[in-house]
Amino acid sequence: PVSSLQRMRQGESMLSIGLMSGTSMDGIDAALLETDGTPALLIERGHATLPYPDEFKLLLKMAEFVIRKYQGNLHESETYFQESINEFLTNELNITSKNSDDMLKDFATYLYGEKSNHLPITLDAIINYSTQLHGHLVHQLIAELGYDSTQIDVVGYHGQCMFHQPKRKVSIILG
Repeated sequence: PVSSLQRMRQGESMLSIGLMSGTSMDGIDAALLETDGTPALLIERGHATLPYPDEFKLLLKMAEFVIRKYQGNLHESETYFQESINEFLTNELNITSKNSDDMLKDFATYLYGEKSNHLPITLDAIINYSTQLHGHLVHQLIAELGYDSTQIDVVGYHGQCMFHQPKRKVSIILG
């Protein structure tokens, strides 16, 4: 079979989906484009937006807080995630410790569903949920436009930027 890249080199067009979730953390945008790799053929076939639910916005803000606290060190961010999200709720949102416990239970149910059994909120769970939301939007866009997933040649997925310090050559992107 001929690869998408080979088809594009032969002047044939390909379908690509680009995803963007910016630092505003308000949601995800997706666009389906047809291109042969030249500026002459670049056709927008459609686009879609998925606003983040309020719960997920807060979960992303928690993750960003922890990753920034540890200056992009993911090992430390994961190791101290639980105590750091409590610090976020208390210091950044002025939530009392009793209310923060209830809030964390609600967030766990949001992330894991009813089977949460008080599972702790982890950085990995937030990353996985973000990835699932991006995948959901891709499938929604394809379905709305009447395409089959086998027709899509490439998906560009940047992920969610949480920490960026170019001078230190550190950039943490979730997804």
